[in-house]
Amino acid sequence: PAAIVVPGQYEHYADYAERVRRILEKFTPAVECAALDDFYLDFTGTERLYPDFPGTLRRMQQTVSNETGLGVSVGAATSKLVAAVASRLHRPRGFRIIPPGTEEEFLAPLPVEKLHGIGHAHAATLAERGIETIGQLRQVPFLALEAAFGKVIGGQLWERARGRDAREVHAPI
Repeated sequence: PAAIVVPGQYEHYADYAERVRRILEKFTPAVECAALDDFYLDFTGTERLYPDFPGTLRRMQQTVSNETGLGVSVGAATSKLVAAVASRLHRPRGFRIIPPGTEEEFLAPLPVEKLHGIGHAHAATLAERGIETIGQLRQVPFLALEAAFGKVIGGQLWERARGRDAREVHAPI
């Protein structure tokens, strides 16, 4: 009852998102805007250009901060799913690189809610069955997930628990 409602300023958010996107494109042209505050970047083939990949990502993070005043989190991985989880762990200025082949190990101890698409309802259903971590979810057979959540959602949960995500970065043409 004592809440003070402040209207959003979408035009300012959009302006900052565009400024951030332009900065990111200085590092790689493959920048996909997933939401106003979510971007996916593809650095495939830039190994010779950026031999110090962690240093490049830190420079990119610092450039965004210097030029916009915004703190951004960076998560790097072989899939969008794992990169998104990594970037969200220590917001607003987190930094995490998940080396190839360590995705399952990274995800295992995390709560199932950290996976994209698992909201409170699915998390509650899983918790009722004693499944609270992504590692525990990974132990559930595919057919059991399909029976509990349906073919599409069950399949997504099975794939995501393993860090699998075949979606590519789609930069605007």
